[in-house]
Parts: sequence; structure tokens; C-alpha cells
Amino acid sequence: MVITIDDIRLECYSKLLRFSWRIRKRARGNLYELGFARNQYSVLKHIDEGEAITLSELSHRVSRGRSNITALVDSLEERELIRRIPDKSDRRVIRVELTEKGENVRAETIEAHEDFIRSMFKDIDDKEIHSLIELLETMDERIGLSKF
Repeated sequence: MVITIDDIRLECYSKLLRFSWRIRKRARGNLYELGFARNQYSVLKHIDEGEAITLSELSHRVSRGRSNITALVDSLEERELIRRIPDKSDRRVIRVELTEKGENVRAETIEAHEDFIRSMFKDIDDKEIHSLIELLETMDERIGLSKF
């Protein structure tokens, strides 16, 4: 059987999907061990220390709908990591901010998760990592996926 370039392209697609799935699965597992679902972590990560952000802005930052954000905020508020506060200039607007506990947990969790992510790539040397990034950027530009 002759393997064509089209067959190789399909194999490339398949390998990228499998690799992406395995990395996301391991990252989600790490977040679970740290006590968070991926969406909860995303909310925590996108609220900066000392910042009071509207639910709409938070929804935009984490690319989730308002109803989904409300449930996520509820769960993090129950854990006393964030709190809702009224907007000073518009009573209809609700903002969320990190509590002191939330700031500490956020910093610890981000550091632990980023250490975990780095550890997944520890056996790949710097040159290979840079080459992979360049190749992925080239593919993104040529395939046009960045436009979505």
C-alpha cells in the first residue's frame, strides 16, 4: 500500500487531536486534584487581585454565558473565594472580587497548575519546544484557524 501525502495529512490531524485531548485530560485531572473544575479555575484566574469585575466582563474574559458564570460564581462564593459586591455607581450592576482567602488560593493554584503544565514538557529540550511553537504558529496562519 502506497502512503500518500493526503494520508500523512490525515494522520497529522489525528495525532494533533489525540495529543490535544490527552493534554487537556491530564490538565483537568491536575485541576481536580487541586480542588477545581476547569471552569472554576478559569474564573479564578481571570479575576485579578484587587479587581472588582462585573459578571458581564467576567463572562467575556472566560468565554462563558452569563447563566454559566452565575453558577460558577455561586460555587466559588460558597467556598468563600470570591464575593459579590454592588457597583458603586449603578445599583443594578453586581461585581465580583476575590476574598483574601481567594487571593491566596488563586496564587497557590495558578502556581501549582503552571508547574504541572511545565512538568509535562520537561523532557522536551528548548530547541524542540521552540520548533514546535513555530510549526504550530505556521500551521495556524496557513490553515486560518486563528480567524475563528
